[in-house]
Amino acid sequence: MNPKSNPQQYDVSFHILTPVHIGSGTEIDPFSYIIRDGQLHIINLIDWIADYPEKDELLSIMEKDSFSAIRTFIANHYQTGSHDRISIPVDTPQLLADYDKAIRLQNAANQVLVNSMTRNEIDGFAYIPGSSIKGAIRTAIANRFVEQAGIKKDDGKKRNWETSIFGQIREDPLRYLKLSDISLKEHGTCIVEAKEYTKDKNKSLTPKGSKECAVNLCRNLEPIKYSSRMILEPDKFVVKIKQFTTKMDINFLIESLNLFYVQKYIDEYNKFYKDVSEEVEDSISPASLAIASLKSNEALIRVGQHSHVECMTLDKVRNPRTPKGKYGETRTLANGIYPFGWCKLEFHGIESKPIGNKALSLKALPFTVEELESRVQKLKDAKLKDIKQKQEQELALQQKEKQREIEEENRRTFESMTPEEQLLAKFSNNNLSENEMNDIFNNIQNYAADYRKKIAEQLKSYWQEKKQWSKNDVSKKKWKTVRERNDAIEAIILG
Repeated sequence: MNPKSNPQQYDVSFHILTPVHIGSGTEIDPFSYIIRDGQLHIINLIDWIADYPEKDELLSIMEKDSFSAIRTFIANHYQTGSHDRISIPVDTPQLLADYDKAIRLQNAANQVLVNSMTRNEIDGFAYIPGSSIKGAIRTAIANRFVEQAGIKKDDGKKRNWETSIFGQIREDPLRYLKLSDISLKEHGTCIVEAKEYTKDKNKSLTPKGSKECAVNLCRNLEPIKYSSRMILEPDKFVVKIKQFTTKMDINFLIESLNLFYVQKYIDEYNKFYKDVSEEVEDSISPASLAIASLKSNEALIRVGQHSHVECMTLDKVRNPRTPKGKYGETRTLANGIYPFGWCKLEFHGIESKPIGNKALSLKALPFTVEELESRVQKLKDAKLKDIKQKQEQELALQQKEKQREIEEENRRTFESMTPEEQLLAKFSNNNLSENEMNDIFNNIQNYAADYRKKIAEQLKSYWQEKKQWSKNDVSKKKWKTVRERNDAIEAIILG
């Protein structure tokens, strides 16, 4: 007789601490996106082609059967926003440079591929599958039963230890744990460059391609969380090994996650980042602070690609099959500074209180809350400074553009004027030299009669302002010439 089912539901906040990439196994089609102003726009190419007004022009490009020519044509003629499906910020300068070069040079060899996230085919938004989270939970729980189940390094395939711990498929307790997918619609994704990192400071980072990943706490310096729901049937959430039976509940799950993943974070931090790269230590300090501040209703977890072998295999029996027989020598970091995959599960409706370092891990945390708060504040100050500089630059560009528009409008207006109107406009703008003033006076009779009086008035005003009008303003020798000029101007003014 099956145990009585008594499902328990928990509202869960899924916090994304560092970039998460759940690969779809495909790249974003180079024809289906353009990059402009730091954004990758996934476009509805079929609709854009159908709506493009110059069909003959488009057809002639298509007939060339040239990948690079077609891609460049789309990049140069697509109007942003007209047929966008999704817009994704590009956080890697390398991708921006590669794309710009490929478009300018029409380089067919450089396809500028971007590894896509798993994506909902209906609404087009990326998501983190609940099965990926469940798989990470499975590893953490299994790790607690390695010795009890008698697992050894030479047990072979993963399926063997899974059966030893969780039993046959129909007996598997994880069947009674359900977690919904996490749609990334609210905060979205960004594009990063995956780089292989080593603690050897003399080695440069090795590029491993552009990847779409979830926007995260370390990037935005503010919580990035999504609402989800977990359904757990505690009466069936039971591990039976030999004569031992372990009933698991939500607290057992949280404890298992923290015992496994917090230690992995500490080990990775100590081995690769602490006293090795201050840039990485600073960059991941928001995630470190979240871990150091975990509460009794919160659990650390790692999901997705580049979680590394230590987080995907069991302690004490870890024996991954690698080409050189080694593992754990490098890390893959987003943009060379963020480890992939770290997240936090926050369970609502259960007690929330500080749990302290001892409860988090068998090892001491390699940082203090005070140290991390200082690092995070430094990041926030730098971000505010950067935002202010960008705002000032944007304002300067707007003012420059506004001035250019004014000057262009003035130029068009000036060119539409008669010679006399142009001359009066120059007077009002104080845009005439002394020599030009003398030339105007000497040729004043050549201007239309209707404008001579206005021109004469402007000449009189100019020379009065320059103190070259009255007898007291000039020398005795020069006064005769000035008086003759003044008389001529007054005669024109009086008509």
